[in-house]
Amino acid sequence: MKYSYLPLLFALTFSWQLGQTEEKKVIPALSPEDFLKTVELQEGYYLEPVLIEPQILEPVDIAFDGNGKMYVLEMRTYMQDADYSGEMDPKSVVSLHEDTNGDGKYDKHSIFAKDLVLPRKLILLDGGVVIGETNTHDLYLYKDTNGDGVSDTKELWYEGGARGGNMEHQPHGFVWGLDNWLYSTYNNFRLRYTRGKVEKENIGGNQGQWGITQDDYGKVWYVNAGGERGPIHYQSHIEYGRFDQPDNAFTKDTKIVWPIDNIPDVQGGLRRVREDNTLNHYTATCGQVVFRGDRLPAELKGNIFFSEPVGRLIRRLVITEENGTVKLTHPYHKEKQEFIRSSDPNFRVVNAKTAPDGTMYLVDMYRGIIQQGNWTRPGSYLRGVIDEYGLDKIINHGRIWRLRHKDFDVDHKKPNMLNETSKQLVKHLNHPNGWWREQAQKLIILKGDKSVVSDLIQLSKEGVTPLARLHAYWTLEGLDALNETIALAMLKDSDEKVAESGMRLSERFIKNQKIKDEYLRLAVGKNKTLLKQALLSLKKTASPELGQIIEQTVSLPENESLAWLFAGLVRSSPKFKHLAAMSLEEQKLFHKGRGIFKMLCIECHGEDAKGKETDGGKMAPTLINSPRVLGPQETIIEVIMNGLTGPLDGKNYLAGMMFPNKTQNDEWIAAVATYVRNDFGNSGTAVSPKVVSKIRKKTKDRVALWTQSDLEAKYDVSIPFKKDWKLTASHNAKDLKYLFDGDIERRYSSSTKQEAGMWVQIEFPEPLNLSSVFIDAYTTNDYGKSFEFSISNNGSDWNKPIVMKSIKQQKTNIKFKPAKVKSFRIKLLEGSKGSYWSIYEMRLFGRSS
Repeated sequence: MKYSYLPLLFALTFSWQLGQTEEKKVIPALSPEDFLKTVELQEGYYLEPVLIEPQILEPVDIAFDGNGKMYVLEMRTYMQDADYSGEMDPKSVVSLHEDTNGDGKYDKHSIFAKDLVLPRKLILLDGGVVIGETNTHDLYLYKDTNGDGVSDTKELWYEGGARGGNMEHQPHGFVWGLDNWLYSTYNNFRLRYTRGKVEKENIGGNQGQWGITQDDYGKVWYVNAGGERGPIHYQSHIEYGRFDQPDNAFTKDTKIVWPIDNIPDVQGGLRRVREDNTLNHYTATCGQVVFRGDRLPAELKGNIFFSEPVGRLIRRLVITEENGTVKLTHPYHKEKQEFIRSSDPNFRVVNAKTAPDGTMYLVDMYRGIIQQGNWTRPGSYLRGVIDEYGLDKIINHGRIWRLRHKDFDVDHKKPNMLNETSKQLVKHLNHPNGWWREQAQKLIILKGDKSVVSDLIQLSKEGVTPLARLHAYWTLEGLDALNETIALAMLKDSDEKVAESGMRLSERFIKNQKIKDEYLRLAVGKNKTLLKQALLSLKKTASPELGQIIEQTVSLPENESLAWLFAGLVRSSPKFKHLAAMSLEEQKLFHKGRGIFKMLCIECHGEDAKGKETDGGKMAPTLINSPRVLGPQETIIEVIMNGLTGPLDGKNYLAGMMFPNKTQNDEWIAAVATYVRNDFGNSGTAVSPKVVSKIRKKTKDRVALWTQSDLEAKYDVSIPFKKDWKLTASHNAKDLKYLFDGDIERRYSSSTKQEAGMWVQIEFPEPLNLSSVFIDAYTTNDYGKSFEFSISNNGSDWNKPIVMKSIKQQKTNIKFKPAKVKSFRIKLLEGSKGSYWSIYEMRLFGRSS
């Protein structure tokens, strides 16, 4: 159904105008009891308050220490009015709350740290709390030395420097990963705290915004609100870089939301609301948690939950993995329902956590405005909605909710991990609640107590559950107690996820032949999850076997589910960088052609494609920079399909002829053509089986082998470069010599950022018969995305240019009506931000006479 927004726009505009003369319709703040009456949950679930205002104000995140005490980050200056007055004043706090008698209620409260600027990061160590604020990467360690719940010392823990930009687009976190690294959002690095020192390592930028979590196997999960995307980059661990989600990783309905409130305060405006004013799509996803507790139904375990605070709802997505591809599904879409939703406009959950008691805690800012002031300025769409409903009036509230189920009791047993020995902590690595396992691992590592190494090795061998073994291995890693024997045992674990994690853990031992052999065994097995990790680990460790495994696996039909991975890997692998411009289907053709070439073609052309040498001379011509190979596609197709005989370029070869391959199917011929045009230093467009089919139909009656003269009479040929051609350019003309040098590794570059009007021009002493110009930017992204191509038959008068826009590949073939050309010019119509303009090779095609 299509909706018209005009009636709604009129209604909103009219109501805002009325607001200037009539009393505003202020949305009230409800008591917790009245709020619960507005909530819809799936059957059997309910919420109960854990903390409410005035004990906490404007909460944005929580964390539990080893004894179960809860720290709350409170942004007390966030959007106290629509003009964000005083937002950067140092008035925010981190509060501390304790359940002293084990009844599940927090009855002891204190302000642990005060005078903060919008705190957004928290790391709990065994002897202090690390806090990060807005507008800085610096992290400070706070300690309470006398046990009164208030910090009395502060010292710099990590010096990261200033951080600017809108506060919604700054890092949030942290999470202590299973791999003992600290991850946060919106940056391209991770931290590690070892023996009193903090180290930093750059990794792929995660693009996550507000919220961070990890699953039982240590994968860190991010969501993106600004791009309205929800979960992002979840196919592999972020340490291996960002991989785009394949089309089948989720269905479009996962991004459709079903709220029951109808205040349209959405940053995207009316395009993001239905006729009834309800939100229709993700717009502010945040605060995700992969639930890992043991006091809610098992169906929730391992699912990802996140908030859509503009829709006043909590989304649940079920995570599954099929043939190496992670998939997300929304279990309530057909019913147009959500896991939790409320009609109270002030319900603004911004974070969630698996709690020590085995349930899930929700952090509800409970406020009117959720968007930051950059989007609420006077005259903006949001400002109109805020003013109409008085959303700016609901401030200084906050609630922490506990998610319960009628069939489950809560484990109110207080943790005592901060006071336990390392040996006692090892036992918690087998706990059914992921929070306990995570805390125990962290605390053992922070103690640095190697007396438990033997206990951990025993647990890694005899742990009843795969998760216990997994934590045992990574705890050994954190204690610097790993060796090749332990790593090899992990690789051989019977559980797929333990073996997968084992590849990550054992990358440091990749030069050990037994370790590498195990990698390769797992890579060529039937398990696609293990193939995926093997490829990622081989890439990260720059192992030469990566190319070998890609060759063996990329074209197999059973690996189709990993298409997204192969496409990403060939772009980053030195061995296959020449495939960067190819689609996955073209890459498959390339690899199939490679196999055919090695089995058949090398008998005459040689393994290096230079022509096999014998005592009597060469068996066949070189394929490197061959005009028949790199000329128009029709030529190479005809040669492979119908054969070739006679001298070539004035030379005779021992083989005398190339046999026809008409009996082979279209894909076979396309594969060989694609391969020889794109290896050995060649770089050309891939050949489609459809093109082969068309040529086959046109020449179905041909019996005779082709000769060079026959081919050149029928098809355009490659025009060889001559030194008397005049090459000019608007920028860096001296490098134009690389356009026709036949070396795909060297290029012409503008040597400055692209801008509209840049041009390259070729002029000939006498007009040439041309019909197409091929420009190849090879592996770089510095190609022209929009340009015009003009030709002149006299060097002064120019024809109407051919305009080419939205070019999305490195190889571009400009075709035009055959003409006598004295000169031609390529001129950029617009620049590509931050990129030079590069052309590695240029080839001209036409008739030789």
